[in-house]
Amino acid sequence: MINVENKLTELGFIVKRPITHGKLHRLATTSKPSKRNGWVRLFENSCSYGDWAGDIENGYFWLDNIQPLTAEQKQEWLKKKSEQEILQREIELKDRCERLEAVNKAYALTRQKKTQHAYLERKKIDFRYDFTQDMQDRLVIPMLNVHNQLVGYQFIDDAGIKMFKAGSLTKGGFYPFKPYDCKLVDLDLIFICEGVATAGSVYQALSEHLDAVNYGVVATFSAGNVKPVIDSIWQHVGRKSMIGIMDNDAAGINAYQNINILAFIVHFLDGKDANDTYLEFGKDELAKIILNELKQTGDK
Repeated sequence: MINVENKLTELGFIVKRPITHGKLHRLATTSKPSKRNGWVRLFENSCSYGDWAGDIENGYFWLDNIQPLTAEQKQEWLKKKSEQEILQREIELKDRCERLEAVNKAYALTRQKKTQHAYLERKKIDFRYDFTQDMQDRLVIPMLNVHNQLVGYQFIDDAGIKMFKAGSLTKGGFYPFKPYDCKLVDLDLIFICEGVATAGSVYQALSEHLDAVNYGVVATFSAGNVKPVIDSIWQHVGRKSMIGIMDNDAAGINAYQNINILAFIVHFLDGKDANDTYLEFGKDELAKIILNELKQTGDK
């Protein structure tokens, strides 16, 4: 008989108490020990597992060492496996709906009649209509999916410390800087950035230079979320023209490996990003760097 807790530990889960039958357990993982993105469900003779953050691939294992199956046993096994997968999908869907409901209710409570925040003022980013503040005066940035549904949000305090609302479905979630009356599918050109300040800088810098182009700038919130966001946009909105504005660090550069889009850096000093260029040299200089890069690429 396989020890469930030991097996889950081998797979990368952090198990602090026994796993009981029938219950959906939320677990942290070694890659994200401060979160509980992992899930485990123990059945009569097997254990299913997965990770909502995508660091551990969904799977299952048997509790006993199984001998080669006969044709009849294999058919029965496939039937049970199908039933378990259907049940697991129902469980995941219910959990997702509960998380989204909690996120939406909590976001609604942050609505306050404020139109400025110290972080945005320091970064020289306009206060958007769907930005809010919570009771701790933290800036609240909504995280949307390609269907324009609220799937989470990010807190940013005056000092720039960032954290996500518990329960946010961060994978593939983003914040789009674009005309308020324009949908993602209507954009002809989409720039991809990591942070909200970086994306806001690019959007504001290009406002007077791309007035004839329907463009937007998407903030993915993290380097690890760049590829999921790009994949999601291509899958649900179509293969839009996308250009990456990389953060000038290892994570930012590596985020665009094996992604077939143009991506470049707009600052020559390590650790500096588009917002640093925006603050140091002004929005016209940032726009000039981006447009020159695009022209050079077009001339090749």
